Amino acid sequence: MPRSVRTSVALVLLLTGALARARSAMTSDDAAPSTEVSDTSSGAAAAPVESAPADVPDAASAAAVDPTVPAYQTTVEAAAPTSSASSGSIREPDLLVRPYATPEDLLRVVPGLVIAQHQGGGKADQLFLRGFDADHGTDVALSIDGIPINLPSHAHGQGYADVHFLIPEAIDRVDVFKGPYWVEVGDFATAGAVNLRTRRTFAENSVAATYGSFQTWRALGVATTGATENSAWLAADVAGTQGPFLTGEDLRRYTVFLKASWQLAPGTRLGVIGSAYGSEWRSSGQIPQRFVDLPASDPAHLDRFGSIDPTEGGNTQRQMLALTLESRLSDADDVNVTAYAVHYHLDLFNDFTFQLLDKENFDEIEQTDARIYGGLNATYRHRAFLGSVRTVTTLGLQIRGDSTTVGLWHAKQRVRLATCAPVGEAPLNPCTLDDVVQWDVAAFLQEDVRFTPWLRVLLGVRGDLFRWHVDDRTVEAGIVNPKLQAILTPHTGWELYLDAGGGFHSNDARAVVAQNGSGALPRAWGAEVGTRLSLFDHRLELAAALWGIHLQSELVFVADEGTTQASAATDRYGVDLEARLGILPWMWADFDLTLAHAAYTQDQGNGNAVALAPTFTGQAGLNVLHPAGLRGRVGARWVGDRPATQDGRLTAQGYFVVDVSAAYRWRFVEIGLVVENVLNSTWREAQFASTSYVVGRDDPRYAVSGREDVHFTPGTPISVRATVAAYF
Repeated sequence: MPRSVRTSVALVLLLTGALARARSAMTSDDAAPSTEVSDTSSGAAAAPVESAPADVPDAASAAAVDPTVPAYQTTVEAAAPTSSASSGSIREPDLLVRPYATPEDLLRVVPGLVIAQHQGGGKADQLFLRGFDADHGTDVALSIDGIPINLPSHAHGQGYADVHFLIPEAIDRVDVFKGPYWVEVGDFATAGAVNLRTRRTFAENSVAATYGSFQTWRALGVATTGATENSAWLAADVAGTQGPFLTGEDLRRYTVFLKASWQLAPGTRLGVIGSAYGSEWRSSGQIPQRFVDLPASDPAHLDRFGSIDPTEGGNTQRQMLALTLESRLSDADDVNVTAYAVHYHLDLFNDFTFQLLDKENFDEIEQTDARIYGGLNATYRHRAFLGSVRTVTTLGLQIRGDSTTVGLWHAKQRVRLATCAPVGEAPLNPCTLDDVVQWDVAAFLQEDVRFTPWLRVLLGVRGDLFRWHVDDRTVEAGIVNPKLQAILTPHTGWELYLDAGGGFHSNDARAVVAQNGSGALPRAWGAEVGTRLSLFDHRLELAAALWGIHLQSELVFVADEGTTQASAATDRYGVDLEARLGILPWMWADFDLTLAHAAYTQDQGNGNAVALAPTFTGQAGLNVLHPAGLRGRVGARWVGDRPATQDGRLTAQGYFVVDVSAAYRWRFVEIGLVVENVLNSTWREAQFASTSYVVGRDDPRYAVSGREDVHFTPGTPISVRATVAAYF
């Protein structure tokens, strides 16, 4: 372990002990003991609020069996108020009613977060949030039970976050952190962060089988000990699809997930999580709009579900093991520690420019990433009363290390060629091949002060220290970010919020080392004001937030080319709106809308536009979760038009898609049906402005310069899936 890492660990441990002794001395002997505890299902440093114990039944689970507990009251339920108008927790009822064509569809429950798949079902989705085209995770941090998913210095892009290893049924809560105001999350949490929480247990064993359009199939099995003091469950699924493309995806995927916990002593629990995942697939890639727009009689015409290089795709695998220790030391103190290790591998084949560079072999590239990463999350929390003022002090330590080999190769139909450039030209393959070792050590402190029942203030600070080692060169850099959150409750059911703070995302280690640390940790400053309003005995919940984010100039490593590019500073601002209406105890409607504006701080002759930044997104749905066994949703999601190029010459088209799902359980049998894109809309799931050339389709005069055009992956047409499940 580097010396800087050891020093940081020692300092945090000393600070933890000193503060614990000081706070214990200030705690009144007759202070009322707190009933709040940290969420024992989350791992360390994962939750923005103090929540009820995970093994205590909440309204989310009770609503499924008790009609007197309204299902619509569970979306932002917590023992303490949330500390941002745009953030909160999405509970199990909202997850149960939604359809999931892929594991990553689970992310669609997050208000304002848009996902887009542009290369088959095994590649991480593109993420859009708060005016950010976050690529595959550069500006949105994802985690599972507090364990980070984003991969720094990845072969395909910085912060690459692939959640296809999930089993959606294993997730019973999604914590949303919008903005850079949270001490618990650091790298990549520029626009926000999402933590996916696995369930403590399943109530029943089950098996399920799904089949549907485009030869889509899935088999799922769950074995559980049930809700016992020492619980365990195992879930496994296998799935596949050909997709709607003329050249089938040939997607094959398996996932195994194990979770167990043991009560070692009163107030102390040990947990273990293990998972294994593998996938391989083929994709149609992103195709140029200019060929699709041609008449069908034109020889250069391309079907919107066709492909130019049908050998794109890849294979990937991921294995994870994590141990969690949760201990209530006293009525006022608790400690959570999570240690984890992950093995990961990816072979990815892309062809973005077709025959622009190599007329004979095409321009296909192979990107390889083989890594092992692991780390430690530790959180100590102390509650005390200083007279009538209640305080909650949180100290945290996070350590992560990645050891990675990343490569870029020129290939033809998935076979590596002799040279990286066109045939006969230097350099030889590989184009790049680097060994990268990266460390990130973070410590944070937060003081949560409840001055009165109507005023709560959270003050925090987080420091991150990075060390990058690429081949034989090493660079270090650090960053410290303050955090502020204030909650005012003028009246029961009405809350006002003020949030501000700094965040960051790290840049690729290869770019950092090449620039001797310049631009390594571009900072983001963010702030928002908002409100939440609860009316008619919680039947109507409203939320609104006005936010802004400034991102400093940065250096970006373009993994597809193996080069670095400079990017200017940007400003973003917008509005998030949410509404939830309880129509009946078992029926509710939800709605969210986001408006965002993104621009470079200095006009570069293009009107300051930021390409592909989402400007208008939303979703709405009518949901049913009846205790008699019926559940379902009619939901719509939409994205507005946005500029595909910075000068606005090309436009990425928006879309409006409606999905319907329904399921009915009778005794131990459940039958479900999902119809996606029920209106059969013609839409584009992912879009980019790229320059390409295709021999025989394009005019030869573009053979050198290529043609800039919108390249897109088509959205799935109407599709149907049916599921049969048995519980025992």
